[in-house]
Amino acid sequence: MERQQFLKTLGISFATVCVGACFSDCSKKNNATPANTPPEGTIVSANLSELTAIGKKVVVGNIAIFRIAAGDIASSFIATESLCTHQKGTLQWNAGLNVIECQSHFAQFSPDGVNTRPPQGGGVASKLATYIITVADGKVNAKVA
Repeated sequence: MERQQFLKTLGISFATVCVGACFSDCSKKNNATPANTPPEGTIVSANLSELTAIGKKVVVGNIAIFRIAAGDIASSFIATESLCTHQKGTLQWNAGLNVIECQSHFAQFSPDGVNTRPPQGGGVASKLATYIITVADGKVNAKVA
């Protein structure tokens, strides 16, 4: 086989593999559990004393527990995966807008984890996993469902 024919064959083979991989990846739905999420049924806890002010956050086992309102009741807290789904940026509670906001590209998420503003500069942020909150015995508990 001549050099030119070999390179042509190699180029076509490489392109076929790349296109196949792209189509395969794009056709998959993202129903996966977020990386490093504890197994279903796991309960992580934070002390109420660590979550004294609105906007405070405690990360336990890759789950972020945020205080979003005054009072020591379940509705005063939310729990989500601890990093943005776009490029794993740090998440913070933005009380003025009532959203969770990524500090890397400023994607925003509603308290139930829905992406309400895409990352600045492009890209996609999918829904954040959220967890069931209970408050008891001076602790905020987040249960992986």
